[in-house]
Amino acid sequence: FTGQRQCHVTGSQMHWRINWRALECWCAGACLFLQTGAILPLMLLDADESLSQSAKSFLRMVSPPTYAFAALVLLRNTPEFLLAIRRNLLLPSILGLALISVVWSVSPSLSLIRALGLIFSLLLAYALAIRFTPRQLRLIIFYTLAICVSLSMVVLILSPSLARMPLDGSMRGVFVHKNGLGWYSSIA
Repeated sequence: FTGQRQCHVTGSQMHWRINWRALECWCAGACLFLQTGAILPLMLLDADESLSQSAKSFLRMVSPPTYAFAALVLLRNTPEFLLAIRRNLLLPSILGLALISVVWSVSPSLSLIRALGLIFSLLLAYALAIRFTPRQLRLIIFYTLAICVSLSMVVLILSPSLARMPLDGSMRGVFVHKNGLGWYSSIA
């Protein structure tokens, strides 16, 4: 997965060649890292361990780059994406139900936002499944989650009060709650 930038000098001009596959791997890892909810939500917590409305608004702005990456990958691989949808029509049907549920929801705007978040998260999953072999995807997931767990250890050393839950003192690392650290540690 390691890519190299190559520089070719011709006369007085330098030409850079980018390894696009390596860039795609790094972007996939970054998208997965953003989706874990590590670091940013923890840094935005109030003194009472809750997120303010401005913090929630800021966190909503973290997802669009991830969704843009998924859309770009799926647009570049449209035939494979359509084939994946045709092979499993149940999943798009369930996603359609999430969108239709906005009609009878108590809070239609919130339901729509969450349904769109679900749809775009699953589009990221489609993009990753289409572009990477299972082995490559396991490696990207492992490295991403290993970074999260390693950062949790670093935060525990540098700022123990930040890395621990306020009520019971259990370790939460770079996540808002200890369960996030537990889930991602077990997956890694």
